[in-house]
Amino acid sequence: MAESNTLDGNKNPFFYVSSSEWNLYDYLSTVFREHELPKGVFLLHTLKYLKSFVTTGKSGHEGKLFRIARIIIAFPENQFVLLGDNSQRDPEIYAAIAEKYPQQIAHILIRNVSRDKETATRAFLKNAEHLGISTCLFATTQEAIAYCRDKGLIHDR
Repeated sequence: MAESNTLDGNKNPFFYVSSSEWNLYDYLSTVFREHELPKGVFLLHTLKYLKSFVTTGKSGHEGKLFRIARIIIAFPENQFVLLGDNSQRDPEIYAAIAEKYPQQIAHILIRNVSRDKETATRAFLKNAEHLGISTCLFATTQEAIAYCRDKGLIHDR
């Protein structure tokens, strides 16, 4: 991802949308800096107290979908690349976003970290492909980089 610049030298904006809560921001920021990931905007979940979680029964995943939709609405002329994994609900969330905003989603990349969810993940990605969105289910970072290079998303420095 650190190589993800446009050919004209302008950097693409990065939005890091996560169901993680804001109390992890310092840790995430340090990890991103140490691994030289592109600077970007973090959109994390509001810290939820246990009592509130038990009362509502909701997690941060609904909020993640909403936060991504807000970014897409705020930048109607942009196309987006959604990158996540299948450990929780990224494939489902990204499929819902793709269905609602198919013209603005160029690519969906999902790291296959949960073999138990691979079949469902492939089904979500196939639905996105029917909308004209390019997808990639990958196991290694090298596979994702190869896909991104092939699609012109990243270029050698």
